[in-house]
Amino acid sequence: MPLDFGEGCSGIELWKPEVGPDKDKTMIKLGSNIKVRAGLPIGKTCMPLSEWDGYIEVFQNLFVDQKNMKLGFQTMDFRTLTPDRAQTSINTVLTNIIKNYLNPYLNKIIIDVDAPVKGLQDILPLFFQTKDQNNARSWFSKLRPGQVQIKQSGISLDLLMDIEKDRLSKEKTDVADNEKERDEIVKSWENLDAFSVYQVHTLIGHPVTEEEKYNILEMILDTRHDFIQNLEEGKLPRDLVSKQFCDIWQGFGPLMRKYLTKQQAVSSNFVLFSAVSDVLSSLRNIGPSIGVSFNKDALIKLAKLISVPGLPTDLQYLQVVDRRLLDFFGIGQIVDAVPMPSIYVPEIEIPDLLDSDKLANKIYKYFGFHPFQTFLNLSSSLVFADGPMIDPEKIRPWVFKKNDFSPYVERIGKKLEQVYVDIQKKKRLDSKYHIFFKNLLFATAWQETCWRQFVENKGKVRPLESYNQSSVGFMQINVRVWRGIYQPEALRWDIDYNMRTGCEILDLYLQRYALRRAETRTLDLDTLAMTVYAMYNAGPAQYKKFLLRRKNYKYSKVDQLFWQKYLWVKDGQYNKLSVCLIGK
Repeated sequence: MPLDFGEGCSGIELWKPEVGPDKDKTMIKLGSNIKVRAGLPIGKTCMPLSEWDGYIEVFQNLFVDQKNMKLGFQTMDFRTLTPDRAQTSINTVLTNIIKNYLNPYLNKIIIDVDAPVKGLQDILPLFFQTKDQNNARSWFSKLRPGQVQIKQSGISLDLLMDIEKDRLSKEKTDVADNEKERDEIVKSWENLDAFSVYQVHTLIGHPVTEEEKYNILEMILDTRHDFIQNLEEGKLPRDLVSKQFCDIWQGFGPLMRKYLTKQQAVSSNFVLFSAVSDVLSSLRNIGPSIGVSFNKDALIKLAKLISVPGLPTDLQYLQVVDRRLLDFFGIGQIVDAVPMPSIYVPEIEIPDLLDSDKLANKIYKYFGFHPFQTFLNLSSSLVFADGPMIDPEKIRPWVFKKNDFSPYVERIGKKLEQVYVDIQKKKRLDSKYHIFFKNLLFATAWQETCWRQFVENKGKVRPLESYNQSSVGFMQINVRVWRGIYQPEALRWDIDYNMRTGCEILDLYLQRYALRRAETRTLDLDTLAMTVYAMYNAGPAQYKKFLLRRKNYKYSKVDQLFWQKYLWVKDGQYNKLSVCLIGK
């Protein structure tokens, strides 16, 4: 920044500015390389008098102009240093130039908070239920500046508003008590989850560290597991979505400030984006009483403030695999799934030809095809004419029959072993954990589904699913938790893909989360297995929760059930599978 005066004979140049708080965090410290020159104009020429190159630190107070909604700066002092930051002094002429020209120039700098406040007044009412939007507009129309603080991360300005007291106590932060309200919370959560993924996308392409990526993924998985747990228990808190919004913003905020503020195309709107997020977070405790609503239109408006080229802001809650997300987190690329129909297929019909039809058996034996199966394949191809067909013959070997116990267990064991071997080649797990991980994998599959991908009833086969159809297949992969990472229909109908997915998730929790933590070094392998399974079952937050249960000797029922399966696997007692497969 050049600043010339005295008919061009004198001037100040500043470059490479650095802004931050002073050591007491009471003033702004503006540091910069500086060159000051003093000269005397004589006719059309300049007579040089003095010149100095060095570094300067200017200390400024902040003040708020309440009337005009502006933040101003008042220069209080400055300090001159050498280029290598050693304190030095300069002559009176140059000192006076700085005092008389640089200080007044810096005092002209203002931050206009009127525009961001008007942006808040425009966007925030959209986050309220329709019946409360007029009240919200009234509250936000009275926004005014409050205390200004200087922090290491930047300048913080409080905004104040008034809310009527009687609006804060009409409802309690409790659980939804009817189906309509539960459906509304589920939809609101889906909007928030889509918005969270959108925020991840805004960071793609930036030099986000591996540790930061682990933290982002952990945050996404934990919020999804938290939602699933509440949904399955039938106790959806009214403030679940607002709480999760605050938790997500607490995690995303520092990262977005770190990376997005460097984008000129985004930074002008990012202040408003941050302000809206901060205000919504501050309303966390009273959200249900004043009608805060995380509807799609409001979140889309917020997303557009940080939009990037090529990234849609429609915030659709889709189950399709998001390749950019996979690349960012470095997961979900274990194997290409067999092409599956894009539509939900609840079940297919596979008549048990070998056991029930002697004529069909003879035809199969001598001619190599089943007449009824041929008809079934033709009808299936008609059903899925617009997409790939589910091949019944690839499903048949993995449908358990009571009279096929030993061969079935042997087939499944070999397939699971091959999956384990293939995954270890890709994931490069330390050899000292190989046997341990195999036991963990086998026991997890036993605990989740008793080694089943499918269930059959009167010739109709469907994938094994949880009661709400969110967890599917051999390893019970939750399609909501892993939305955008894994293919739902492949998880349902492709046993190989389901096994590999579960194996990768176990490896993720083991290598990226458990083994990276200091507490793990004190755990024996058996305890480590229980810890990793706890995360597999209910998310990364279970790492500390399980260790607390262990410390207090208060294991959950799930902990105990897994432990039994794990001991059976370690001892090779696969005959115990008969307990859950055939009931004895």
